[in-house]
Amino acid sequence: MAHMPTSLLVTRFVFTVFQLLLTLMTYMSMNTNILAAIPIKYTAAQYEAVQISMYTAISIAVLLLCVEFVGMFTISLLHPAVAVIDIIFHCFGSIFMIIFIVKELHYLFMWYNIIYSIMIPVLVEFFLFMRICAVQKREFW
Repeated sequence: MAHMPTSLLVTRFVFTVFQLLLTLMTYMSMNTNILAAIPIKYTAAQYEAVQISMYTAISIAVLLLCVEFVGMFTISLLHPAVAVIDIIFHCFGSIFMIIFIVKELHYLFMWYNIIYSIMIPVLVEFFLFMRICAVQKREFW
């Protein structure tokens, strides 16, 4: 098994925390993203529908990032390939979240960010967990 560099572990943790913080910042500035998604003359029902979708997206993102933190510190702590995948996807996800907040993009871009930058690392954690359970190959425990 290859040696896991300490800098890789720290970088993975920092990018994951950074994306979590940016997701929480999105919660604080979501009104502008909601207004970008609805017509200029909108009804309260239109605003509430988009707001519920935005709350759901942020909640799912925070939940998945918490699941990834649990996986990071239990399953894949010393797995270099998973660390590199997480760093790449969370780096691009963080950049996208900054653009999402600053440019006040449509709220659907939050859903795209969840799919591409949060779901993929969570699925990698899940498949690693399944591999460990199915094969009973506990390399790092």
